[in-house]
Amino acid sequence: MRKKIIQLQSKIASAVRVKNLGKTFQNQEVLNGLSLEILPGKIFALMGPSGCGKTTLLRLIAGLEKPDWGEIYLKGKLVSSPNNCIAPNRRSLSMVFQDLALWPHMTIRQHLDFGLNRKKYKRNSKRQRIEELLGLVHLGNSDAYPHQLSGGQKQRLAIARALASDPEILLLDEPLSNLDVQLKQTLIKELKNVSRHLGITILYVTHQPEEAAYLGDYIATVEHGCISAVYSPVDFIKQQKILWEPDQLCGDISGPHPASRQSVHPMPASHSTPNQ
Repeated sequence: MRKKIIQLQSKIASAVRVKNLGKTFQNQEVLNGLSLEILPGKIFALMGPSGCGKTTLLRLIAGLEKPDWGEIYLKGKLVSSPNNCIAPNRRSLSMVFQDLALWPHMTIRQHLDFGLNRKKYKRNSKRQRIEELLGLVHLGNSDAYPHQLSGGQKQRLAIARALASDPEILLLDEPLSNLDVQLKQTLIKELKNVSRHLGITILYVTHQPEEAAYLGDYIATVEHGCISAVYSPVDFIKQQKILWEPDQLCGDISGPHPASRQSVHPMPASHSTPNQ
């Protein structure tokens, strides 16, 4: 049965495919032959310690950095290689940074208005779309400024702003790292619901195994600049010895990832801010 599931899933075109990616900074290898595959509409949680290259991978997928070797494909299209790098605004993706990068001089509504897809939403439909986004992430008082928001509200605003451009892929760089456990679990459930409602593909980076298990349809661990293993949520919980009740699990446990439990061997040897 497991073999059939793997064959079925492997026929689905990848939303994100990273192939033998490498990146160095100041002669230090950060990524060393990293490869991964994310299926459309799935949440892929990437877990590893600080400094293992998780954020660098997100920045490379977003087009904010250029790889030294390897390739990145989005929906089968080559978007990054040492000789080719498509601009971030042409990748149909959004990224939420760890520090959220909210703009202190703009209200909630102004944040969302700035992020809207200008070609898709004209003047008459802007207000409706903003209200939809506010409802999706459970935010009220759209005239509030970031300094007037709680930690959870700031997280919701950052996610809503990222969704305003209608991306097909959402990159999340430890956006919940500074929240208490109860609020974190609430926001993870809401993020899961957003993913299911919109059918969006999510790559979620964390160093917390509980976040990865709670949110991910699949969980990959990163060691020494490459993927060491890929797990289903159930297998990951057993491997990490996470003591949670079954109904707390949010991930899709219907079957393994195409690369489940396969190691990936190494290859040999700015936030944009509107004007104030």
